Amino acid sequence: MRILLTVQGQGRGHMTQAIAAAEVLEAAGHELVGVVAGNHPGRDLPAFFVDSFRAPVTMLPSAGFIFAKDRGVDLPRTLLHAGRHIGTWRESLNRLRAVVEVTQPDLVINFFEPLVGILQATRALPVPVLSVAHQFALLGPAWGAPAATPTAPWWLRAFIRLVGFRSWKMALSFTPDAARSISPDRVIVAPPLLRRRIRSLAPQEGDYILVYVATHGYAELVRSWHRAHPEVRFHCFYDRPGAPKVEVVDQNLSFHALDGEEFVRLMAGCRAVMCTAGFESVCEAAFLGKAVLMVPLEHHHEQRLNALDAERAGVAVSHPLFDLDALALLPKWVDNEWFRAWCCQADAKLLETVEWVAGRRVPRAAALGPLQPTAD
Repeated sequence: MRILLTVQGQGRGHMTQAIAAAEVLEAAGHELVGVVAGNHPGRDLPAFFVDSFRAPVTMLPSAGFIFAKDRGVDLPRTLLHAGRHIGTWRESLNRLRAVVEVTQPDLVINFFEPLVGILQATRALPVPVLSVAHQFALLGPAWGAPAATPTAPWWLRAFIRLVGFRSWKMALSFTPDAARSISPDRVIVAPPLLRRRIRSLAPQEGDYILVYVATHGYAELVRSWHRAHPEVRFHCFYDRPGAPKVEVVDQNLSFHALDGEEFVRLMAGCRAVMCTAGFESVCEAAFLGKAVLMVPLEHHHEQRLNALDAERAGVAVSHPLFDLDALALLPKWVDNEWFRAWCCQADAKLLETVEWVAGRRVPRAAALGPLQPTAD
């Protein structure tokens, strides 16, 4: 089967999910004909993402959040920016449709890129679309999410439905509570999609804290706390345009530009993880048995819901403020074997769903089997 991936390129979660899906699909004998990633105009895609695919990767300008002081979402500026660039988004929609026409996929898998939803709303693509994201779990229990999952407010649900318009939706969930049924809104609950590299690691408990923040505005808070507690070791990853690959502040504090391989290597050997309240990084850390502290980005309602959902599932501790003193709230020991077992069902669930949505059956003997941990 010929498959085109479309990906939201802001943050790393949707990008790593697309990488994980590509590994599963190609191992099962499917052909990846292209990858299209939306990103802010003028921004480049991270090298770890582009280098992960054998298929050509195309970057299209797309709407995204504008951050206040590079920390929290500035909703008025975000809406104003989106309105001012209507012509840019229209051109991106035309280019995306052209990519579909040239590559002629049998299926499009969309990792929460809004351009696809808008395209489906204006003139539906001639092929089936499967939309994949944790956000679809936030539509609420009536659409297939676990009963205790926080439900997004109406305006956020409207946006989530727009992204998944006229498509099947795979709701990636922290827990398998509602994974037995397909909702009336064509939502299928599924495990997190983790890269093969994550699942092959043999985690160890080191003496440092791994920090991941989606924006670089929190870096000064890390530096300030470190000046008061210089004995605590940190490795901090952030998305800062033009940042060096590694900035060594001193022997106990280093800042890293986004790097897929280095990130998971340091995650496997850390003592605990502190991160903004996305989905994928928390799942990776929980799979590796790490204690996780989640801090939602300021004025980011979706991340507040993610943090509540992760705490409901028992895979992380949530805290409302980016305060490194809150690391003291983390447990000393974590038992996530149930979560590892849930995540190990993801390959089969993805392939089953792809075949269902595309309306065909293909052999699954080549699918990724159980992976043996390797020393890193």
